[in-house]
Amino acid sequence: MTAKSPHAKLRIGIIGSGGIAGAHIQAYKQMEDVEIVGVADIVPGRAAEFNARHELKGAQAFDDHRELLRMDLDGVSICTPNVAHYETTIDALRAGKQVLLEKPMSVTLEQSIEMVNTAKETGNMLTIGFQPRYDPNMKKMNEIIQSGL
Repeated sequence: MTAKSPHAKLRIGIIGSGGIAGAHIQAYKQMEDVEIVGVADIVPGRAAEFNARHELKGAQAFDDHRELLRMDLDGVSICTPNVAHYETTIDALRAGKQVLLEKPMSVTLEQSIEMVNTAKETGNMLTIGFQPRYDPNMKKMNEIIQSGL
């Protein structure tokens, strides 16, 4: 996530191992310069199961995202339930990590503002994973709109 990484590969952690985390893993696995080194989930044992299911050999499993954030990481994907986006993002930014956050950004405008301010204060990247423009349905709708139908 940063061009200044001293690693041969970008070292990425994933916070939250629910359904959307699987989509992140599939995308990361297509990138030769990315290595998933850790996964955290608050449900005991769930991160380890996720690592095994996705064949993340060597990736560590944690029951607390703060333990994951102590690792030498270039960035994290935050794939938690919406109500946990705020805390995990603030913690990750303050731990010096670059953050790819699933949508929605947070559950309140105030939280979102604080998250952006924390990214600015720390100098770390905060980006929201909202790319429906690549969805086949969205492409088709765009095509119809552009055609004037």
